[in-house]
Amino acid sequence: MKKLITPFLFLASILSANNLIAQTTRPFELGFNAGASWLKSDIKFKKLGGAAGFTFGRMHHQDNKHTLDWGWRFQYLNATAYGQDNEKSTGIKNNEVLNGKIDTSLNYYSTGGYVYQNYKTTLKECSLELVYGLNKMRINTKYYPYVFGGIGLTQAVAKTNQLNGNNLRYDYSKVDSLGNASGSAITTNLNNLYDGTYETTAEGSTSPMWKFMPSLGVGLGYQATKAISLGLEYKVTWALSDGLDGQQWSNNNTRSETNDKYYYASAWLKFSFGRNTRTITNNNVNTSSSSNNTVTDPNSYTAAADKPVVKITNPVASIYTSSSQSYTLIATITNVSSKNDIGLLFNGVSNTSFTYDAASHSLTFPVILLNGNNSFMITATNANGSASDNATVLYDSPAVVTPPAPAPLITITSPAVNPYLTSMNNATVVATILNVTSASQIGVTVNGIATSSFIFNSISHVLNLNTNLNVGANTFVISATNESGSDSESITIIYSLPVVTTPPPVVIFVNPAINPYSTSVSSLPINALVQNVTSVGQISVTNNGAPVSTSMLSFNPSTAQLNFNVNLISGANTVVISATNAVGADTKSETIIYTAPVQELPPVVTITSPTVNPYNTSVSTSVVNATVINVTSSSQIAVAINGVSTSSFTYNLSTNVLVVPVSLMSGANTITIRATNSAGVDTKSETIIYTAPVQELPPVVTITSPTVNPYNT
Repeated sequence: MKKLITPFLFLASILSANNLIAQTTRPFELGFNAGASWLKSDIKFKKLGGAAGFTFGRMHHQDNKHTLDWGWRFQYLNATAYGQDNEKSTGIKNNEVLNGKIDTSLNYYSTGGYVYQNYKTTLKECSLELVYGLNKMRINTKYYPYVFGGIGLTQAVAKTNQLNGNNLRYDYSKVDSLGNASGSAITTNLNNLYDGTYETTAEGSTSPMWKFMPSLGVGLGYQATKAISLGLEYKVTWALSDGLDGQQWSNNNTRSETNDKYYYASAWLKFSFGRNTRTITNNNVNTSSSSNNTVTDPNSYTAAADKPVVKITNPVASIYTSSSQSYTLIATITNVSSKNDIGLLFNGVSNTSFTYDAASHSLTFPVILLNGNNSFMITATNANGSASDNATVLYDSPAVVTPPAPAPLITITSPAVNPYLTSMNNATVVATILNVTSASQIGVTVNGIATSSFIFNSISHVLNLNTNLNVGANTFVISATNESGSDSESITIIYSLPVVTTPPPVVIFVNPAINPYSTSVSSLPINALVQNVTSVGQISVTNNGAPVSTSMLSFNPSTAQLNFNVNLISGANTVVISATNAVGADTKSETIIYTAPVQELPPVVTITSPTVNPYNTSVSTSVVNATVINVTSSSQIAVAINGVSTSSFTYNLSTNVLVVPVSLMSGANTITIRATNSAGVDTKSETIIYTAPVQELPPVVTITSPTVNPYNT
């Protein structure tokens, strides 16, 4: 590995020395890394192994406009990992290395039946990875967090230490002779037993192969100079198999179901090169020569890669009070070529009465201030975007003025992102402008040119502007002014000519909208979107595996709407829609669960007490009990006593028991119970005959003769 890295370091030092002042958005990068590696496998980790490698790739979007950058890189890695178990491994029956099939001197299966597993694995990796990082953070702080992942070819060779210095098997019976040693004691005994050589090629490594393995990692870099960076990385690689440690059998001699992984933690040094420098013409005349000097500016980006920069220097504050009505606005504007790239709004109205010195990057604008607020908005535009700055100058008038109303407030609501990318040649800009009453208080420029082709609704405060776009960056500036101040907002819309390609089909189920979908309807209409096909002949539909005839399909190519009906069977039904065009195909399936509706049964009323009908009683009160089934609430039950409805009853829905207390009249009393649902009606009646008991009178004795008392005879 040292022989491999040394020439690359030499080459990188030459390249970086020539490019320390270079700048580009897509640099090539050559990096070198070294660190530690280890496995996660069936055998326990023993110690960290050494590892080293190099990367070569290219980054994109490394400029001051993009928050994220991305790139690709090739990585070569050479790593070593060590493992050693302190538990017996009895799963060696099928291990051709340890069961003596390849070498009888290693027949542990017939002589003890177990080993203590160990390994030394050497890994060689060649992979291709994608990298995404925080470009803005790198520019602002020099720290560079990033993530990466990819897929590569890895060759793993595992060796094991199972023979001593005399090429004899180890006597593992001495490691834990009593069978009660702790794990740490077993590890100590094994370390004393082993000779430190990994002389035996482990199972699966006798004919090593290169295998595809995916990886994922994170890193943190530091931009030391424009061409040199350093940092730390951590990544994990999934082997998709169980052979990195040379052991793939569990203790019951079945294949292990757990795949191995290997990890790599490293420090790296990276060199960037392949960039173009920027030359700047110095117009200062040397005292000893009249010729101009050309120098290289190591700290600035190329003009083509920078947006304009606008800074109003007079006034020094965004809101400034002037005691003089005559005032000069001064600003510094860089990355523009002439006055034509600059737009100035004074109180929302475009004004060209300013001067711009391209050599000193200075703009001056003498003006007579109005009483109150005077708003200034300067916008500069080049091919890479636009920038603006604004200021408000208050002119003190001797007159006492009423406190101003709130200043205008502009919010651009559409497009929702800035800059906005589009392949359409026209765009609509929508903004909300508060604290203005008419369009006369609003100024709009498109690419520095004032326009009145906008609509402003003073009730909803919404401004709409629809306009055609130029290819490239289009800058829209909206400003508003009232007596309290001004506000300005800008947005850049980048129009790129559309690349006409034929995309593959896309199938989307619209109705049903959920999957799986449950229904109690046996025939269901299906609605779907099938995009990027031109005829129904490019579409096929099956219902439970049976093709649906094309004649049963209704397809509108202009709207991509596909409609058809399916007949369902009880249970799960699978509807599959497939579409094919010249560049690809798409298939979507929908599971529809059909449950036939349960038919409601008519109610049944059964009077359970009294048990006879009619029923005779001499008690003036009675209770009628009944069971009422196939109803869901007491509102479906009607009770009448002697033809008069009553609600004085109770019904228990869980037990279906109805209780009706009755106050009886002398003679026959008729209690009628009626139950109703959507399936029918049932009525039962009970007659209770109440006979009042006859009250017995006390005896009366009357002596009729003799008629007088006392009687003398």
